[in-house]
This record gives sequence, structure tokens and C-alpha cells, in this order.
Amino acid sequence: MAEALLGIVLENLGSFVQDQLATYWGVEQQTHKLSSNLTAIRAVLRDAERKQITSHAVKDWLQKLTDAAYVLDDILDECSVQSKMLHSDDGQSSCLAYVHPKHILCRFYIGKRMKDITQRFHDIHEERLTFELRVGVTEKQTVNDDDDWRQTSSEGNVEVEDVGNKVWKRLYDRSFFQEAKANRIGMIKTFKMHDLFHDLAQSIMGEECVVYEEGKLTRLSNRVHYLRLLNSNKFVDMAAFKKVESLRTLLDFGLGLHHKLQILKLEDCGGSHNFFPEHMTQLQDLRHLVIKDCPKIAEMLPNIGKLGHLRTLNTFAVGSKLEYGLAELHGLSLVGKLHIRGLENVSNEWEAKEANLMSKKELNRLYLSWSDSPNSQGSNVSVERVLENLEPPSTLKSFGMKGYLGRKLSSWMRSVVVLKDLVEVMLFDCFFCEELPPLGKLPHLKRVELRRIRNVKWIDGESYEGVEEKAFPSLEKLNVENLPNLERLLRDEGVEMLPRLSQVRIDGVLNFKVPHLPCVEELDARDIKAATSFMEGVVENVTCLKKLLIASMRDLKVLPEKLSRLSALQDLKILECEELRSLPSSFQRLTNLSKLSILNCHRLEERYKRETGNDWQFIAHIPNIELESFPSHGVKPALSFSGQ
Repeated sequence: MAEALLGIVLENLGSFVQDQLATYWGVEQQTHKLSSNLTAIRAVLRDAERKQITSHAVKDWLQKLTDAAYVLDDILDECSVQSKMLHSDDGQSSCLAYVHPKHILCRFYIGKRMKDITQRFHDIHEERLTFELRVGVTEKQTVNDDDDWRQTSSEGNVEVEDVGNKVWKRLYDRSFFQEAKANRIGMIKTFKMHDLFHDLAQSIMGEECVVYEEGKLTRLSNRVHYLRLLNSNKFVDMAAFKKVESLRTLLDFGLGLHHKLQILKLEDCGGSHNFFPEHMTQLQDLRHLVIKDCPKIAEMLPNIGKLGHLRTLNTFAVGSKLEYGLAELHGLSLVGKLHIRGLENVSNEWEAKEANLMSKKELNRLYLSWSDSPNSQGSNVSVERVLENLEPPSTLKSFGMKGYLGRKLSSWMRSVVVLKDLVEVMLFDCFFCEELPPLGKLPHLKRVELRRIRNVKWIDGESYEGVEEKAFPSLEKLNVENLPNLERLLRDEGVEMLPRLSQVRIDGVLNFKVPHLPCVEELDARDIKAATSFMEGVVENVTCLKKLLIASMRDLKVLPEKLSRLSALQDLKILECEELRSLPSSFQRLTNLSKLSILNCHRLEERYKRETGNDWQFIAHIPNIELESFPSHGVKPALSFSGQ
């Protein structure tokens, strides 16, 4: 680890000299001495790392070296940032900057720090002589002699996150990690580490990695580089951070920030509308900013585009001022997930284009949200043109949109080429939209969720004439809620479709025609106005059902006599169907039915009451029976089947 870190510092020191920053700050002498000492130290590192296993003194020397390397890296980075800031606070160079009092103070401060760190490395260089370390000692690689294991300049343009992913994959393949769980688009989100490996990792990291859970935090070692604080809003004394030299990762909320942070996770920020630190744009090394459970965030920090190394920004809220606009995203090379909120504040369609989403090839999840704020900056801007200019890269795995009030979709949302890799699509509150993307033609689409879209009549209006492939070839889960005018899945249902669909929820439609769904095993059907014809369609076309929930069908008076066709049915729930008087006579032929729940259906409850109901004997053979009436707000948690 020390060798890799020292390699990075030497490279940064070389760039520092090459960019003439050493001359600018008046530290050429210290720079040359540092380079000489670092090169000599690096030559014996392999032998030192081998000997630290048996020598506590060598291990302590390596720790001193690591601590000093972090500090030097901080100083070099600060020199780069300060030189840019001193040259221009307004983005323009000034010939008077060099004699500005602020510049003189900075030169003195940087000069003193460089003198101190140079002496520190000189002492480390001298101490190495006492260990009789040999130059160029090599050792057998325990896993693989591969560049993936080295965070050095040999990686070229490869991002450190990519290297980290490769290393993680190697370790996982060798069972260092277990029970890895992926999200819906296949990205690993959590995994477990065996206790032995955890203890080993903790012993290697020592004081560099700290998770603090209990008690009051009053003191931290200067060696801490990774810190996670739990319940910190109650138990943190900010004086504890005074000795911390080079904090790289902080997982917490509401704390002052160290200028060398690379990872920051803000979580559960409560009611604060302005929880970002005042000088956050000075965190020039910040690569990952994760915002979670902060629902009242109104605007993000201004000028976030100045964080040029930022790779992860899971949430961006558009504000009403220029420095909070979409143009801040233009130059950021973002990866993973991006949720853009507050799109009602976009002042014009060209601002949307400035977000430059199409260039962000490593984005795989994009979510766009408009709110209905009456005072929004962009209240007179065409939302259709804004959406058109927010075209993403064709690498997306997941896409969601909420609150879009246009009637037509953008051209890119109608393009199979742009959407070809999508695994899931979520469209909510698009009240006036008259069309949907060509979802049936997306080859990898597994999950679709549609809510509150009033005007669409079918989920896919594409023509399949002359097309051999099946529609929705990979779809596994479909959730449709409050699409009152939905009539069918495809405009033309003559084509074979949905060979893998297993879970369906239909809620709040008027007259939906049930298609042939040969693989559906779970159906959650609620608030269907044409309930009788809907249930007849279910019996005819969804014959492999194992779980069926029927809810809030207030006009449903009878279930189809052919219900026994659902021979695989194991779990039946009937909720709030007040007009339903009885179960069909063929009900007893559902021999696989093991659970029956009848909730808030007073006529059925009376008729099939345990032991005393007139028709109790027709359901008595079912192992698990639930007959109850209670307020609907108490029923909701038990409504859905697991996994939906």
C-alpha cells in the first residue's frame, strides 16, 4: 500500500514541477530535496513491506511514511487549487494577484508547510538506514502479478474506480466476499465479509479506517483517512478533528468538511434546506457525493461544476439562479445514478442542452423530476423542448420520469437505439402524456412501472407487422396504477408477447382487456371498473396463476364459474369487494389452494363464517383461512404479495 501511495505522490510531485508551481510558490529547493528522498525511500519499500511482518519498528516506519505521503499529497493539491483561486476569483487573471496580501499570506503558509514536510521526509529517509533495508527486493505475488492490483501511473487514463471494481471482482471470485446482492439492474449493492477477512483487513488498515458507533467522539488519531460516524449529531465534538491530517472519506451528515475529502455521503439531513458547507467547492478532490434521505433539499450548492473530479452525484436539484442551473453538470464525467430534480426551474430549453447528458457514457441510471411549484422559474418554458434536450447516452440500464406535463415524448424517448439497454422503466404523474416509449421492442427490459398517466390507451403503440421477435421478450414485472383509459398492452395484440412475465399489478383502470399471459404466476388486481369481464379474461388467459389478489372491485358481484381453471392457484386474497355475494360452485376444485383471505367483504364473511356460516363447508378444506373486517388503513400493509 505504501509503495502504491508513494508512486502517486511522486507522480504528482513531478507534475507540480512540470507545471512550474514549485517556482510559483518559491519552493524549488524543497521540491528537489523531496524528490531525492522519495526516490531513495521507494527503492527499499519492497524489502520494508516484507520485514514489517516480523519487525514492529519497520511497521511503524512504514506508517510514518504513509502518513507523511498523505500530507504531502494534500499540500501539492492545495497549491494547485490556491494558485487558480489567487489568479482569479472571477475567472480572469490579474497581474496584481502576485502582490495581493492574500497571496503573500498563502505563499508564507505553503512555504512553511513544504519546509516542515521536507524535514519530515528527511527524518524518515535517515531512519530507514537503521533497518538495513535492501534495494530492489521482490516477493512472490500471493494473488496475481497483475496491474489491476497497483494504483500507479501505469493505469494511464483508467479511472481509479474502474481499477477498484476489477480488484473487488478478483477478491469476490476468490471468496473474500460472500452473499453479494445486486440491485434491479445487476449492480452489486451489498455483500458480506467473513470475520477472518474482516479482522485481517482491519489489522492492515489500523487507525486509518474508523467506524464510530457508541459514546461521544472526542479524539481522533492524525492517521484517520476513512471515518464513518453513526448518530453523530448527538455525540461529536468537532475539536476531535483538529489532529486529523488527511481525511479522505467521511460517511455522515451535517459536519464540517476536510479539504481533501474524496467521498462524502450526506444522509438523513432532516428539515434543513441548506445543509451544504459554505466552501464546499474547495473540495477539489471530491469524487463521490451521495445524498440520501434528504427530502427537503431545495437547491444544491452553487457552482458544483467546479468540482472537476466529481464522478458520483446521485442527486442534483435545479435552482432558480444561474449558479444552480443544469449547466453546472456540463463538464462533469458522472457515472452510475443521476436524479435531476426541480426541472420546473429550467429557464429555457438551451439550459437543458447545457447539461450535456449525452456525453456521460458511464451513466446507467437517470431519473428526471418536475414538481408542480406555481412559482417556478420555468413556468412558461415548453417542457417538451426541455425533455428533448435532456437526451441521455444509450448506456442507460434504468430510466425514470415523474411530473412531466407534456403531451408528446421526445424523439429520443421514442428511439429503440437510445433505449436499447434499458432493464427498467418508471413513469409517474405524466398526466397528459398521450404516448409511451416503444417498451415492447426493448430486448433487455425486465421491469415496467407506470402510475397516473391519464390519456394512454395501450402500453406499446408500435407496429409489429412483419416483425418476427416477440413483444416484451424479457419483461418479468409489470406495475400499472391509475391509467384509467388503458385498454390493452399492445395496440395490435396479434403478435406473440410476454414470454417471461411473472408478476403483474393492475390498479385503477376502466376497461382493460386481459391478454394471453402464459407465465404470470402473481396477479394483483384492484379497482377495475369492468370487473366482471376483467375476471373472465383472467380465468381464460392467465391460467398459471399461483397468487391472486382481487381488491376494491365494488361492482363485482360474482366470480367466474370457470375459476377452477386456475388449477395452480395457491393463495387467493379478496379485499373490499362489497357486492360479491358468493364463491363459484367450482371453487372446491381448486385443489392446490392453501390460503384464502377474505377481508372487508361483509356478505362473503357472513356466508363463509368459520363453523357457523351457511357455506363454510365449501371452504373448510383450505388449510389457512382468514375472514376479517377492519378499517382499510389497517389492511394495506398485508395487501401485496412478497416481492411486489
